Amino acid sequence: MKSIGPYVVLREASAGRSAPGEAGRGDWATTPRRRAPRTLRAADRLTGLPVLLHPLDAIAPVPSLPEHPRLLPFTDMAVEMARAYLVTELPPQTVPAQDPLQAARAALEVLEFLHGQGLTHGSLDAAQFWTVDGKVRVSGAGLPRPGLRPTPADDLRDLANALEDLGGLPSLLAVLRTAGEGLKAGELLELLNVGLTQEQLAEALEHMPMLSATGTSAATDDMVVPIPFDSDEEIVLGGALADEILGLKPASEASAQTPDADEATEPDTDVQAPESQEEASHGPVNDEAPAPAPVTFPLRPASSASVLVADKEAGALPEIGEFQRLAPRDSSAASHSPAAEPPPAGSVPVALPGERPRLIRRAARQASERLKADNRRRLDISALRRQRTAATIEQLQGEGHTDPATLDTLAPAEVPGAPSLTAPSPQERRRLEQQAWEEQVALDAQLAAARRAREEQRRAESIFPAAQGLSVAPSDIAEVQRLSPSKPVNAPRAQKRRLAPIRMSWGKDGERRVVRPLGPREELLRWLLPTLGVLVVAFAAAAVPRALRPAPAPCCEVQFRLTGADNQRARLTLLQAPETTGWQLGRKLGEVPGTVQLPAPGTYRIKVNADGYAPARVNVTVPTRDPVTVNLGE
Repeated sequence: MKSIGPYVVLREASAGRSAPGEAGRGDWATTPRRRAPRTLRAADRLTGLPVLLHPLDAIAPVPSLPEHPRLLPFTDMAVEMARAYLVTELPPQTVPAQDPLQAARAALEVLEFLHGQGLTHGSLDAAQFWTVDGKVRVSGAGLPRPGLRPTPADDLRDLANALEDLGGLPSLLAVLRTAGEGLKAGELLELLNVGLTQEQLAEALEHMPMLSATGTSAATDDMVVPIPFDSDEEIVLGGALADEILGLKPASEASAQTPDADEATEPDTDVQAPESQEEASHGPVNDEAPAPAPVTFPLRPASSASVLVADKEAGALPEIGEFQRLAPRDSSAASHSPAAEPPPAGSVPVALPGERPRLIRRAARQASERLKADNRRRLDISALRRQRTAATIEQLQGEGHTDPATLDTLAPAEVPGAPSLTAPSPQERRRLEQQAWEEQVALDAQLAAARRAREEQRRAESIFPAAQGLSVAPSDIAEVQRLSPSKPVNAPRAQKRRLAPIRMSWGKDGERRVVRPLGPREELLRWLLPTLGVLVVAFAAAAVPRALRPAPAPCCEVQFRLTGADNQRARLTLLQAPETTGWQLGRKLGEVPGTVQLPAPGTYRIKVNADGYAPARVNVTVPTRDPVTVNLGE
């Protein structure tokens, strides 16, 4: 591993890049990429913390960047053999980013921040995205590169290439492939934050082929397409609730007045572009011009298959579900229908290449306005349902019970804290929907309890019709009725006498007498005396044998005899003894022939020395009654 100053290079962090002109990327892949700088992943030799090393073509001061939570700034410079490296410290547990969508969101926030201050990133590639505690952060901003003057459009093109290297450009940012000078990072970030899913944006792009990621840039410039967003799957409301909320007439009256209602109410979505033909033909669109008015989308009459109808005759409350979408038309039928054919060239305006970012923003705004309107209608219907539930609870708890059909006259009230059509947020919408759901659950529980109470009251009145003239309340009668017939009524009873058993026996005089039980003291004495007797006998049985056992003979005397020494005496020296004796080796035991006293049983090894004779060694095991004979003449 190579060392650069106090850092040890581990590997190169730059992600692998695809070759220009790679299949599957269309003409956009033929656009030459700018050479991205190398990025080395290293570690501090002393602390072991991960760092990034950015090689410089020439020694330059460390760039001073404004602070941003998504930016990883430069912290140091390392010089090795006339080569300089800018250092970026990484927090612990930092890993390379893998999700292109999260990386795109983080990069757009950084680019919007830098471009707003007149700065550019200039070195954006896949190796500059790092995940720190679940959030993506961007490194390498402001890296000095002599001879290059990057622009915001260059940063956006570098972002598109980096996202392709990470795993694919998100469909929400497909416009990056044809990014022009007028496209801004803030607009793309707004497109991500508008709340559209990929399916919804793909649906919008299907009606705007000039913005589709699959179309080529050359063919798209001259394509004649309708500008407004026109979806076949328009949102509709169903049932009587939709008529009340939107102020429409019932379906029966509408069909009676207008026989061809399906044709008359079909919305005209061929809206001309706000810009005139003269503006489109003479020059690019002015970005500072006021935004066009949002395109409105009238509701289609709902069919019987997609509308929830309230059963008023049965007195049941209408079930208010979620907004329903009309089923998509058959693809085969749509392909052969006259409406599927492209409109003539003179009927719709031609979109210029410079209008693409603006058209994307317009489509996003229109989709956002539709989402806001749908959310408002959903909250209104939820509020109306809660009002009807509360009114039903009040009627059930009151004296009388009115016709449920009168509930249809309720109008939707303003939802407290409901988001307006101009400034909703996904978090606020989710909070209001959760709050409405909790309130509806509580009201449904109250309604169920009120209906049960009403049913019990009706049942009591039907079983006891004469209870109306009594002072007893029907609720008390219903409470008595709910008691199980098999359950006995709690009545006061006399306590049973519990007599203890009596023992009888015959007396000495031949008469019967009562044997009274012993008291605690008599019972204790009854068991204490036999127990003491058993203990005395056991102690005596253990002590008597020990007292009668004779004392053991002293240990251990050994008689030594000496032969072949011509009446000389020999000396005994201890060579080995049992551990229990505690004697040391070389101890003088005495002289033989004679008797030697050994301290403990065991085996002793003794050395016998006599003048003029070779030493002899004997093993003695005690206790023993046999004398030990030592022959020195051998």
